[in-house]
This record gives sequence, structure tokens and C-alpha cells, in this order.
Amino acid sequence: FQLIFNSGKSTVCNINVLESLSPQQSNQIRNAMIQAILATDMSHHFSSVSCVEKIVAEMRIQNLSWSGLNQIYVETVMNFMLHLADISNPGKPLKVAKHW
Repeated sequence: FQLIFNSGKSTVCNINVLESLSPQQSNQIRNAMIQAILATDMSHHFSSVSCVEKIVAEMRIQNLSWSGLNQIYVETVMNFMLHLADISNPGKPLKVAKHW
């Protein structure tokens, strides 16, 4: 995050994609990014799978669509999707995995 926040001081390249946001919005995005990265930790894999299974089961019981989920569930599912992308590489054909 230091790279993002300090990039505006350089005349070469400004990569601060958060600069137009309020400090509160920037902090929310920063926290969401940190949580997403932490969600890729394999030590939480089985608890994450269980949690997402419970969310899907609740959606079925309540007949909810993805747009009907509360924010905590949305963040949980988004983090899990990043985790799935993170662990999917070994399942790809070797040629694709090496390039990826």
C-alpha cells in the first residue's frame, strides 16, 4: 500500500487508484484487500469451504439470489473465489500452469 500511496509524489507514474476516494472509502478497500489476501491461506481452507457451504444452503432455504446476500456473505464468497483461483493452478494442464 505504500507504493500506491507514495506513487503520487513521483512525476513518472501515479498508480494511486484510491486517490479519488475518501479516507474512509480507501480504508474500507484496503481492509477488504487485506482480508482477501489472508483468505488465500491454506490453513483456513476447510473452514472456508464449510462457511461457503452454509451460505449456499441458507440461500437455498431462503430462496435468495446472489444479489440478495448481506455484505458479510458477499465478502466471504469473494474471498473464497480468490482462494479458489489461488489454488487452481496445480489443477491446470502443465503447459498452462507453467505459463500462468
